[in-house]
Amino acid sequence: MYKYTLTNIRRSDCPFCGKLGKYSAYMNTQTGELAPAEYGMCSSCRNFKTPPNNYIQGESINVDDNKIAFYEADTLNINTINQYHKPSSYIHNNFIEGLELRFGEDRVKRVIDLYKLGRFEDSHDGQSSAVVFPYFYTASHLCTAKLMWFDNYQHRIKEGKKAYPKFLHNLYYRDDRGILHDYNNYDTDDDMNDVVVPFKLKMCLFGHQQIIDDKSKTICLVESEKTAVIMSLVMPEFIWVASGGKTLIQDYKFLFFTGRKCLVFPDLSEDDNVYKYWSEKLTYYNRKYGYDFEILDYYSDFLNNNSERIKYFKVKKYDIADFVMDFNRKNIYVDYLKNKLKINKRQ
Repeated sequence: MYKYTLTNIRRSDCPFCGKLGKYSAYMNTQTGELAPAEYGMCSSCRNFKTPPNNYIQGESINVDDNKIAFYEADTLNINTINQYHKPSSYIHNNFIEGLELRFGEDRVKRVIDLYKLGRFEDSHDGQSSAVVFPYFYTASHLCTAKLMWFDNYQHRIKEGKKAYPKFLHNLYYRDDRGILHDYNNYDTDDDMNDVVVPFKLKMCLFGHQQIIDDKSKTICLVESEKTAVIMSLVMPEFIWVASGGKTLIQDYKFLFFTGRKCLVFPDLSEDDNVYKYWSEKLTYYNRKYGYDFEILDYYSDFLNNNSERIKYFKVKKYDIADFVMDFNRKNIYVDYLKNKLKINKRQ
């Protein structure tokens, strides 16, 4: 999450364009204190200066409103996604092109169309575009879309202004070419100053529309959008959905899981904190709502139950897609996993 958020408090003169009373202050979301006067955003020229260390690592950067229903929430116009989901156009993208080299263009195109992935061009000199990961609740209900940047090895870029995900519903981002992308809606206050109209966000699982569209397949739950995409490439007989973060498994996201089997693949962690959190939450949902979540160990016997190797991959924070990408020469890992799921199904 962000440590500081913009307010309409203490409108001062803009240090960029000089307009009087147009510079809004940042406020600490935890203490309510205002940031020093140099930090703010101008409602006229849109230039801004954010406080240092504004992002709190590991937390959601969105306020997901648990109190409103999906039908009460704001949505993005689907045409917004369509402008980025253009299979016929070519915009350089490390993640998508890396998958094409590994799995073939036809297989990757199927998955791109399945999730309606897009390319957000924001750079020059041939640098990679961001991947647009849409969050469709149904085929006609688009909650938002997440932008993430990847390097040549399909790993998230984790430094600079592209280190953290951005979301289309409240995007305010100046790209490498100097172009400002502002997706916020604005209104005016009593003093005729522009103010951002809050977006009523209600998040779903990434890939949720597949659960609505296909009621025959077993559901598989993972943490990251990247993992869901890769697993859909190698095991399309399942529906792969992602929470988008460790803590983003709120109960209202599973309303359509009644009567459906869901296999769960938590990310590895040195202290097993992800496994413990997911196990506690999803076991509780099984008891309370009658769901059928089953958390699977997808690595121990593959690693011959070698404690040192298991510890190594936990420290590296591997997930199921990492095993696919790093240990799947001649389909070794995918064959192991498919055999494991067949055995699991018979038990």
